[in-house]
Parts: sequence; C-alpha cells; structure tokens
Amino acid sequence: MANAVETFRGISILIFKWLLFSVVGIVGIAVAVMASVFTYNYLTYDRHAANVQILVTPHKPNTGAACADTPEYPLFIGIINKSSKTIDQVTFSLEARRKGYSTNLATYESHTQDKILKPGEGWGQCWRPPLKSEVKDDPRDLEWKATDVRITFE
Repeated sequence: MANAVETFRGISILIFKWLLFSVVGIVGIAVAVMASVFTYNYLTYDRHAANVQILVTPHKPNTGAACADTPEYPLFIGIINKSSKTIDQVTFSLEARRKGYSTNLATYESHTQDKILKPGEGWGQCWRPPLKSEVKDDPRDLEWKATDVRITFE
C-alpha cells in the first residue's frame, strides 16, 4: 500500500511540474509577443507621431498675425512635421475652454487635413471656430487645443 501512495505522489508531482512549466512557458511566450507588438508600434508609429506638432492659436485683430483680420476665421491651425516620415493625413478634434474652466465649448467634430507633408514641412490655415450654438464668448478669448489626434504616415 505504501508503494502505491509513493507512486501516486510521484506521478502527481510530475504532473504538477509539467503543468507549471507549461503555464510559465505560455506566459513567457505571451509576454514576448506583447513586447514585440509594443516595440513594433513604437518604432513604426509612436516615435514619429510624437514629432508632429499641431498648433491651434486664436489670432486677435490688428496684431498682424495670419488670421488677425479675418473675423469669420480667427483660428490658425498649423501642422509641423518634425518626424522622419511623410504624413499622408491628420485627423483631429478641437477643444475650447474659458481660462480656468474645464467645460469644452467646442462642438465635437472630427476634422481631417490631407495635405501631404514631407519631413520638415509645415502647413497652416485659418479656420472658423466650431463653437456650440449657445456659446457667446469671443473665440479669440478661449484656450484652444487639438485632441484625439490620429496621423497616417506613408
């Protein structure tokens, strides 16, 4: 009887060891795959997207700025490609806030700019502010920024 118990213990320990090795192996493979995906994403997108600058600046009248004398289009939106890849398209949303407040006063719209920008190039244009209809603030007095930015590279 003691021999059967010892045999059962030996087989149980052997099964447990192999299950443990299998789980550790599967977890190791999963970690290696995830690390590869994150590394690939960083090398092909993240590091390039971090070098693309989007400027949203309201221009006040009589300042000589590009959009200063266009009352319907007081926002200057500029995109500067400081990455080493060519940009095919940039999609973004705009947010506007009163200074010191957190409420977004801009409508939620997705804007797409499909001007191809080679490394080192920039693009800019005057835009109409996409404010909600109930907002009566002067768009030039609000703080603007681009959010939800998605960049497509060649």
